[in-house]
Amino acid sequence: MIYVVTFKAQRGFFDRNAQDFYQELQRPPLTRASIRYSDEGWFVTTNETSDQLFARLFAHMLANDRLLIVQLTPEAAQNYRGYLHQTVWDWLNAQIIAGALSLQYP
Repeated sequence: MIYVVTFKAQRGFFDRNAQDFYQELQRPPLTRASIRYSDEGWFVTTNETSDQLFARLFAHMLANDRLLIVQLTPEAAQNYRGYLHQTVWDWLNAQIIAGALSLQYP
């Protein structure tokens, strides 16, 4: 499954908890692939449900941090637009072609 993950560290990106969060977000084998598309946004490919991913990441958050996890569904993958760096589009399209959207749903 592919998720859009946005995270806002209230103490800033270089805070230790934020760094732990980002390391956990990318930790194999739970996270199969990931790419950062903005200061606060990632695309993540994992076999986890959104609840499992949330629980894993929540352990590295502070009370004032913010987190949003949204699953990218096959229907949504047919109708999306944005202004991203070409490497992000290439990564996203490769994940879609590789079947990341055809994995089981939560």
